[in-house]
Amino acid sequence: METANILTSKGTTTIPKHVRDELGLKSGDKVRFVKNSKGSYGIEKELTLEDIQRMNAKLTKGIPRMTKEELHEGMAQQAIDRYNRSFE
Repeated sequence: METANILTSKGTTTIPKHVRDELGLKSGDKVRFVKNSKGSYGIEKELTLEDIQRMNAKLTKGIPRMTKEELHEGMAQQAIDRYNRSFE
């Protein structure tokens, strides 16, 4: 679906309601204009911390969480492995 809007002298325009609804945009949200490989631009909602936390909660539902100690152990092991590979 295509929609044409007028650009004001200040460079603003109204995002049509059906586009706002589809992108989940509400007043105060930030949007990004993204250039694709063909040179055209698209619009995306810029994710907030709350958006990311909500997606993370959905993705990790039912998955046991790591303790800080387990996380630190894993990070330390990765550093050791990376160090050892530097001598190969």
